[in-house]
Amino acid sequence: MNKISFMKKFFMLLVCLALVFPLLGCQTQTKPQLNKNAYEIDLSVGQSAVAQRFAFPAQTDFLAENEVSQQQIEEYLASLIKQIRLQVWNVLFLNYFAIYSQMPNNDYVIGGDLVDFGEVEYNPSYDCVEFTLMFKSYAAWNYYHKAEDDDKQQDDGNLFLDEELSQSKFIFSQQSGGITLGQRYYDIVHSVMEEHFADIAQSAPAPQFRYDYATFHKRVHSNADITYYDGLYHHVWQQNMQDLGQEKIVEIKTVNAERGWWYLVVLCSALGVAGIGALSIFIVDKCKKSKKSKA
Repeated sequence: MNKISFMKKFFMLLVCLALVFPLLGCQTQTKPQLNKNAYEIDLSVGQSAVAQRFAFPAQTDFLAENEVSQQQIEEYLASLIKQIRLQVWNVLFLNYFAIYSQMPNNDYVIGGDLVDFGEVEYNPSYDCVEFTLMFKSYAAWNYYHKAEDDDKQQDDGNLFLDEELSQSKFIFSQQSGGITLGQRYYDIVHSVMEEHFADIAQSAPAPQFRYDYATFHKRVHSNADITYYDGLYHHVWQQNMQDLGQEKIVEIKTVNAERGWWYLVVLCSALGVAGIGALSIFIVDKCKKSKKSKA
């Protein structure tokens, strides 16, 4: 291989590395074992849709350990599904319907093609009663959700990265009427258990409260307690029952490359490498001609 051919290949390798480098990202850990005995709100942001899931622990394993019959468990689950439908699903539906009533748009009507509120049902895989609100386009989600007042655009003088920071109080610790959302949801489930199993309800294990933000965007950073990847990048915050009154801040930062500046850097790098390559080729060629003239 002559020196000119080598320099050409070396030049192409450097250009490829310059183009690929900004696309590289860090790997995240695999999905951990999460406690099933948890009240959970999930927000999953896909390529074109947003899903909001609400889950309430049924604790049927605890009931079975205390020799509760399958028939009694099924009756309890039916009551739990009914109460969550009345006290949670209906409240959310009315809140969203109030938004729709202020600015009706048939494209985003609840139950239409783009907005679907799933039924409340028992999920045996997670031993929970759950339902999901599905917004099948970003426009549908944005129609019902205005930007948070505490979203901040950070300007740190970085020409290459655009950062957007969102901060809010842990959702289950947020209060209304002097009671946290976590306590409100817990009281719904616990009252149903007491109605059916008054003798053992008080000995049921204390639950956790969990918020899971999942996104396809890998350039998202947070102060989450747990992060993992399963096709989406998950950021998970957790809190125990006794800690709901404590301050816990959820912080999410999105970091996006300013493409104009990155392209300029890549272009300058490529031109710089091209200049070095051309100069090297010129020097080699000059030396060859000099040797020939002396000969």
